[in-house]
Amino acid sequence: MTRPRRRRPRRIHGRRSRGQLAADQQAQRQRRRARRVRALVYLAGLRLRTGERDAAVALLAEVNALELSVADREALATDLATAAELAVELGS
Repeated sequence: MTRPRRRRPRRIHGRRSRGQLAADQQAQRQRRRARRVRALVYLAGLRLRTGERDAAVALLAEVNALELSVADREALATDLATAAELAVELGS
């Protein structure tokens, strides 16, 4: 008796299956969010040091408005703590 042939996952974009491609896209979105948070926090600190308090407040509000998963918050804990310190310094 012969065994039934196992179907191989359908390949898209070279050697990636659909599941792998979706996982890669999700990871890329998470990296983009992380870069955005880091950039916004850095820019808010820079604006605060140059005396542009309103711009710093707006940037920190944008950081707070971003929807981050628990994993994102854990990965960005240092940056989010810096944002909280800047907010305290601004008195907002």
